[in-house]
Amino acid sequence: MNRYIIFTDLDATLLDHDSYSFEAAIPALNVIKEKEIPLILTSSKSLAEIAEVQNELGIQHPFIVENGGAICLPHEYFKLEEGLPIVNGFRIKFLGPSYKEILQDLSEIKQKTSFRFKGFNDISLEEIISLTNLTREKAKKAKTRLCSEPLIWDDTEENFYEFKILLKEKELKLLKGGRFYHLMGYTDKGNAVRELMILYKNKFPYVQFKTIGIGDSPNDIEMLREVNFPVLVQRPDGSYIDIPAEIEVILADGIGPKGWNSAVLQLLSNV
Repeated sequence: MNRYIIFTDLDATLLDHDSYSFEAAIPALNVIKEKEIPLILTSSKSLAEIAEVQNELGIQHPFIVENGGAICLPHEYFKLEEGLPIVNGFRIKFLGPSYKEILQDLSEIKQKTSFRFKGFNDISLEEIISLTNLTREKAKKAKTRLCSEPLIWDDTEENFYEFKILLKEKELKLLKGGRFYHLMGYTDKGNAVRELMILYKNKFPYVQFKTIGIGDSPNDIEMLREVNFPVLVQRPDGSYIDIPAEIEVILADGIGPKGWNSAVLQLLSNV
């Protein structure tokens, strides 16, 4: 028995880069609902942000937050996750350090250096709104982090190299997203996909899973590496990111949710 699972990035992929709308993807989303295919939102966004998108989409599945820093599981979805912490009604499977630990490490680096950078913890709600074009309520949700810190680097390339060395000593890394660098532990979307698929395979041992992954940015590459059908949508300027040659990626015809829609409809046409 075959079953499809779709892992998707949000910003500039399922959601429009400027309006954050998924309207252009509604035909494919309807097919996904009809076929009862799990749609796993896999994003740099926070738990609060993704939970809101899930409500708008009318779905209740696990989702991957903050570039793979944690997996959020609806209550009793797998019925084997007792003991995990609960945040906003979801059981949280951390795959890296907590936000508190990351901020502590950043504080130590700030004390030792004069590097110019700032994270969401340092800036006002108004500045986040200006940088992201989010509404005030959505910006508040973006500020509630579990396991990563979006960063703005405002210093030299040379100092950036030194900064990354200091982060490595603390077992932290920077991941380039669509708008920000994301500071997090040694995990990524690909690692989170593997961990979540273990849970699905344990729950459904006789099912042959086929996985689709859809993204647009460098922070999606490891997710695309893990799936059977990796898909790239066009960036807002119409380009595609460079991707390692060993990933046999499908190039969707369309920017953001328009490309998402066309690729999903084509992949699911014979399902």
